Amino acid sequence: MDHFFETKLCRQCQKILLKTLKLHGIKPVDVKIGVMITGENRSAEEIELLIRILNELGFPCVSEASKLLSERTKVIVYKMVYENTKPATLSDGEFIGNELNLTYKYISEQFSKNCLISLKRYIINKRIERACELLLDINNLVGQVADKLSYKDERNFSNQFHQIKGITPKDYQKKILDNKEFSI
Repeated sequence: MDHFFETKLCRQCQKILLKTLKLHGIKPVDVKIGVMITGENRSAEEIELLIRILNELGFPCVSEASKLLSERTKVIVYKMVYENTKPATLSDGEFIGNELNLTYKYISEQFSKNCLISLKRYIINKRIERACELLLDINNLVGQVADKLSYKDERNFSNQFHQIKGITPKDYQKKILDNKEFSI
């Protein structure tokens, strides 16, 4: 049985989680961003203990099918944006649908229902969040950031960035790099 928890599990959090589980005699098969594979043969008591430990550590478990789908979708979006796993030949919807073996329409409907934000808006927000990180590096030009984040062109990226942040990516980078007071 897979147990899902917060999707931004850093390496340090993975270590803490594994150490805590080991102290309680639970050895998961694998722990990665967004999912922990516990193995097939777990007693109800072990699963209950596991869920309690995860919740205490701040990694809430999800068991409802549509919520699991939404969490899996978040993991795919995270990898798509932060690890650049989506082939350029596929649209976001095609990629996510292929990864989950479901239609994008169904995934998007379930995501919106569970997360109270459209999947399209969530992807855009994650891309802009990542863009802000990439723009901190003076060597990353706006066009390069747009390309890294799978935007069709720099203009489309700049327009979306400006809509969300209220400033162009170029001005954002300049203000950050000039060390002026500016809220990310």
